[in-house]
Amino acid sequence: LLLSSCGHRPSDIIRIAKNGELYQMTEPVVGSNYDNYLRHTDSEEILSLLDNNEPFIFYVLAETCSGCLAFKPNLLRYVYETSALVYYLNASDEDDYFEYSKIWQQYQDIFIANLEVPYLLIFETNSAYAKGAVSKMTALTYSPFETMMNQLVRVSNVYSLVSYQSVMHRLNEDDDVLYFFYDRDNARARNIYINKIFPKARDSEKSIMIVDLNRFSEEDGISLRETFELGETIPPAAYYYVDGLFDKVHLFGLDDLTDQQFLDSYL
Repeated sequence: LLLSSCGHRPSDIIRIAKNGELYQMTEPVVGSNYDNYLRHTDSEEILSLLDNNEPFIFYVLAETCSGCLAFKPNLLRYVYETSALVYYLNASDEDDYFEYSKIWQQYQDIFIANLEVPYLLIFETNSAYAKGAVSKMTALTYSPFETMMNQLVRVSNVYSLVSYQSVMHRLNEDDDVLYFFYDRDNARARNIYINKIFPKARDSEKSIMIVDLNRFSEEDGISLRETFELGETIPPAAYYYVDGLFDKVHLFGLDDLTDQQFLDSYL
């Protein structure tokens, strides 16, 4: 791996979330669309992840870049096999390039002004991260890239859901499902997720569905509130369902001991 000279090598294997929107994912083929495997992002989302020292994978591409075209089948296969959540921007798009520039302005010690793509960064925190080696990313076979990622990343059973359809899919398909509802714009809720939920869930063999209302469309947000009777203001809360039926709710942030007891019981 090539590591940024300004960053520090990640201290451990980086646990990242799964992309919970990929339940209809099919095996990638020539011409597969990035949006069917990666999550398109913006500066607000990436800056929030960086500001809060959260682990994630970020990829910047350009549509006509020969290296990006060579990397595409390896990256999509990795996502197909792991369901890893990979955020991306397309520097060929003027709006996306502007979003990248806003990220660069805030973190010039990490990102480069004269963007060279394909550009893959794997973050443990905003001060510990690795830059993917292009030679391994663009290898003619999948194995070098797979080996590189396995040395850096473990994909957890934390599923990131940002649509009503994915939330309902889990409810209808899984025998039991644990949701955590929160809004990243709420600092208290965000801190509960970062400091309590993810550290416990990232190493658990059980799955948890993280539902971030901040990324929902207005229509999906209304549907979610109606289905789960959440109300307009959503506290950080876990909802547990068995065979599609409501079983238990736990409101986080009222008492540290009961929060920990709930997580120990369900994760």
